[in-house]
Parts: sequence; structure tokens; C-alpha cells
Amino acid sequence: MSESVSVTSPPAPRKWLAPIAAAVAIVLAMGAAATGAAHWLLSADVLDRDVAAQVRRTTGFATTIEGHTRFHLFPQPRIEIENIAFSDTTGAVRIDAGVLHAYLRILPLLVGRIEVGHAMLYQPNIFIALDRKPIVPESAIGRFAQSNSASQQAAMLLGRIDIVHGRARLATRQMQTADLDDINMSVDWPSAYASAALSGEMTLHGTPISIEAWLSQPIELLRGGQSATSLLLRSDVLRLSTSGSISAAPRIQYVGRISADAASLRKVAEVAGYSFPRHGTFADFDMRGDLDFETDSVALTNLHLSLDGNDYEGNLAVEDENGIPRFSATLASDLLDVTPFLAGPPRPNGTNVLWNHQALDLSDLRFADLDLRISASRLRLYDMEIEDAALSLMTKPGLIDLALAEATANHGIVKGRVSLAAKDRNLDLQVIGSGKDVDIEPMALGLDGNRPLSGSLNASLALESAGADLGHLIQGLAGRAEISVTNGELKGIDLATTLQQAGAKSPGEPIEPTDGTTAFDRLSLGLHLANGVAQIEQGQFSAPSMKLNFAGDADLGHGTLDLLALGEATASGNRRTESTPLSLRLKGSWDDLHFFQGEPDLRLPPAPQQSHDLPNDATSYAPPE
Repeated sequence: MSESVSVTSPPAPRKWLAPIAAAVAIVLAMGAAATGAAHWLLSADVLDRDVAAQVRRTTGFATTIEGHTRFHLFPQPRIEIENIAFSDTTGAVRIDAGVLHAYLRILPLLVGRIEVGHAMLYQPNIFIALDRKPIVPESAIGRFAQSNSASQQAAMLLGRIDIVHGRARLATRQMQTADLDDINMSVDWPSAYASAALSGEMTLHGTPISIEAWLSQPIELLRGGQSATSLLLRSDVLRLSTSGSISAAPRIQYVGRISADAASLRKVAEVAGYSFPRHGTFADFDMRGDLDFETDSVALTNLHLSLDGNDYEGNLAVEDENGIPRFSATLASDLLDVTPFLAGPPRPNGTNVLWNHQALDLSDLRFADLDLRISASRLRLYDMEIEDAALSLMTKPGLIDLALAEATANHGIVKGRVSLAAKDRNLDLQVIGSGKDVDIEPMALGLDGNRPLSGSLNASLALESAGADLGHLIQGLAGRAEISVTNGELKGIDLATTLQQAGAKSPGEPIEPTDGTTAFDRLSLGLHLANGVAQIEQGQFSAPSMKLNFAGDADLGHGTLDLLALGEATASGNRRTESTPLSLRLKGSWDDLHFFQGEPDLRLPPAPQQSHDLPNDATSYAPPE
């Protein structure tokens, strides 16, 4: 048995298609009419006037249009303007663009008002004076920033600006200008109470840099309040990120957390347009800390810093003094290796003149004024290690001053100070220092990095010089030094076996040295330096099998030695001890010394009159101003 089912039929299509078709026809008619009306009503003069008026209302900037202006309705209403310029009355900002595409908001356009919601500037040239304020109170942003009325929020719609293949020059009265090339950047600030974001890329001194920045409340910043912010810079030479809070009243101040890393600080300085010291590697830079930044000062606290394999903790401050940054820092390190900071000094050139005459110019210190104090549990210089070191490094334009307070070095005590100052075209050098019971075996004393001597060192020195380059500084060295090494070994020569040949040699005949090692009880001498020549005084060498008194000259400028020695060698055999008088001469370049049998009438020269005594405190003198 079948049941009949009643089915309700849908309404006829024409009943609901008719209103839609009518609506579409009306929209199309309005679009067609609007297109024709726009080309007829929105003339170039009207567009120029309305765009300039909106720019003036919103920012306070004046607008100059020298090229053609065109209006396009589809696919999105936009105005295309050629050769347009924006500027403010204070001269803080000027923008000259080859082409501007201004995309219009549709609803204001339907009631005959032009509002730009998105602008694109093609190949603009931008000038920004960072120490001037571009916003004037007559602008809408300026008035809104001074108003507390939330009712204006709806009227303060802003928008987005894209910069395509732009160029910019940043300048202040104090610093050099910075030129940015190939700028492709987007700034998005949709409305007054919304956050603002900036992102894109640019090129600084040939190095591409990507940038991302964000402000949570830019309008509060303009009102003199605070805004949370973040910044990220990325490039092949530096990566930097920071987040914190920024305020602009009474002056710009930023407080936040910062981190940065770079393969080479020298390359970072080069990209930033700053000079840098010629010596040192300054590699593998990594920094983390709390940042307090103001217009003319920067403070870093809770700082964790790595450079050249060294790790530091402490505080760092930077202040601007007449365009030169002044650095002051107090840092602590478990192990400080200063060897990388000395990389690149002039080396022997292989001729009879040991030191080259390449000019030393301290003008490269003008990039910074540095007052650095470092305490290290261990300090390493090449193969010498110092414990519990307290270093003080000060650089000013034309001055380097390095002081080491008393520290433990290779089981002994060392302290010293080095100062190098530029005066006119000359450099003044002062060196003072002392060491007590220092094990010198780990120290590389040879020109080729070998270790020819071991023992316990006691020494003190006070030297000074002046000259235009390193060669003249060496040749002008003057001062005095006292050196004593006990319980040591002279490596590379068996001196006793070598001197046994002396009895069979004629005066002036060479003596062939025998390879080996010579143990000794004491080696002591005094050095009196003048004009780069060290007179060796009252030298004594005492070993179980010999005793020598020696004196002579060491020419530091030319790297030569002329040493005279008198003494005796002892040998035991058949229960008898025999003594052999020795008369020797050691002469030649430092890397090619030769022994000779001395003349029969060889006499040691008397010690000259000492010009001054060595100071007791190696850090007592004041550095030059």
C-alpha cells in the first residue's frame, strides 16, 4: 500500500533573482558613473590640492608636486603622482620621490573626500636630521598627541607607507652623516591608538641589513609618555636584538634588554663608518646585558661579554664628548688572554735593521676615549700566565696607558706600566716594571718563539724613548734595567764542552758551539741604555764547571751583540781539580751569534756612571697628559 507524499515546490527563480539583478545593475551603473565622474570631476589640480591638504592636515608637512597626476578607479582607487616632495618647516625631514602611488579609502571617496590609506614611494631621496623635531602642533597628529579626548580616535585613521628602492641620509650636528642605500621598507600605523611596525631591508656601506621594529603605543610616545618597543637588526656582520620601554620627554630614553653578536668588531666599525685600531683581532664578539640609553650616553649593566675567546662580566658606560665616544668599564674575567689584542705589530724585516720604520700613528685612537679596568683570575700573554691581575687601560686621542698592578705570574710577582703618547709628529714612550721570582721557562724569549732560557727571574726596568715610528723608538731607547736569573738552564748549547775548545784555538779564531744544555746557578747583569744601545755591565755567569764575568754592547736598533767574557773553567779528574783561564768573545746578529777565542790582553770595560736609580713602585709615575 502506497502513501502519497506532499512536496512543496521552491519559489520561482525570478522571485529572488530579480532583486539581486537589480542591485548588481545599480552597482555597475554607479561604478560606470563614478569612473566617468572621477575622470571629469577629479582633475589634476583637485587631486594635487586634496593630497597636499591631507598631508598637511595629518603631518604638518608641506607638499610640492611638479609632475603629472592621474586618477585610477580600478582595480582599486588610487592616485599616481610624479615628482612629489614633502618637507617640514624645521628642516628635520625632506622627501623627494620620483613617483607616489596613493591608494584611497573607498567610503570617503563615495562622499567626495580623498583619504589615503596606503602610500607607496618609488625611489625617494630622504634626508632626516635626527636632532630636530619634525612634527608641528598644527598637524592632526600633533593636535591628537596633545589631546586626551578618545572621541577623536575614529577621525585619526592613518595607514601604511612603503618605500621602494629609496635612499636616505641621516645627520646630526655632532656626528658624521650616515647614508643608507637600496631601502625597501614598510611602515604600518593604521590608527592613532594602534601599534606601529616597521620592517624591511637597507644597505649601509655596501652591507645589506634587515630591520624589524615595533612600538606598542606610538601616540603615547608623542604625548611624552612611554611605549613598549622591540628592535631586530640582522646582517652578515652583526645581529642585534633588544626589547624594552622608550620615552621621549624630556629627551629620548630607552631601558631594556639587549643582545648582539658579530664575527668581527673591526668589520662592524667599518660598516658603521668609524675608524678602529690597526692592531688586534677583535673577533667572535657576543654581548648580553641591560641597556639604559639616552641621547648622549649609554649604560650597560649586568653585562656578559665575549671577545677573542675571553669572557667578561661587569658594567660598561659610553658618553659622547664632542663627537668622540668615551668608554668606561669595570670588568672581571676568569681568564684573560691579551695575545689577540697585540696581533699585527711590526715584525723584524730580515735585514740588518731589525725593526721597520713604518709610521705609528695614534690618530686611530680618536674613534674612542677608553678607560677600562679589568680584574682577572688569570691573565695570559703568549705563553706567560699571570694570576690575580688587575689591569687598567686608558686611551685618549693620542694616548695609550696600560698599567698592571701587582699580580702573580709563573709563581712570582710582576707589576708594570706602559705609556705611549703622541706629541706633534713624535711619540713618547715610557715603560716601567718589575718581576720577582718569576719562572721564565714558559716565556718565549727567542725571535722564532723558542725558549732558550729557564730559571727564576728577578728584574726591574725603567725605559723611555721618543720617535716618529717603531724603529726610531727602539733606536732612541734610554734607561736602565737589572736582571738576575737563578737555578736555570741555557738551552741549545753545551757551554762547558764548547769552551773546552778554547785552549786549542788561536786568538780571534772561531769556536764551534756544541749542542746541548748548560745548567747554571746564577746569571746576572745590568743594562744601561742610551740611543738604543744597551751597555751590559757587571755580568756574571756561575755554573758548577765555570765562572764568567762579562760585559759588552747590545745594539737594539740593528739587532747585534758584542760581548766580552773572562773567567775560568774547572774540571775534576784523578782526585784533582784543574782550572783553565777563559778569554772569550761572543759577537754577531741576534739570530747568528758566534764564539771567538779572546785576545790575550782582553779586559772588561768599567761600568759607566748610573744616571738614575730604578723606582721601587712600577706604577708610580704619572702618564703624560
